[in-house]
Amino acid sequence: MRTRVLLIASAMLFSILVIGCQDSAGTIQNHEEKESKNEEYLGASEFRRKIIFGAILEAEDRADKEAEERYPTYSGPNASGENVQPNAELSKELAEKYTAEVRAEYEISKDEQIDIGNEGVTKGWLEP
Repeated sequence: MRTRVLLIASAMLFSILVIGCQDSAGTIQNHEEKESKNEEYLGASEFRRKIIFGAILEAEDRADKEAEERYPTYSGPNASGENVQPNAELSKELAEKYTAEVRAEYEISKDEQIDIGNEGVTKGWLEP
């Protein structure tokens, strides 16, 4: 649900950008088309790769949260050093499951997911 809201918000923002990119003659310049000429990589514009990157991060965060709920390691009455290994294993398993869903949704391969993840970290897409 959150991903759909982000996609809708992104689409609305994109529409605003396209409408706002009018030249003096009043014709609309396609922002994504201009962007893709310079930033096309992995068959997607940088704008789309940023959206995918965000979805990947959300999937990984969801996996970490669910693993921490099941095998607490940080705080609470059930937190334990003994939970570290099962927490890590469950987190890894869930992250693979949830990122596979992201790959299916955006029709990308695991290698493309890794490349987009690396690009996002390198270009500082983690920062607000």
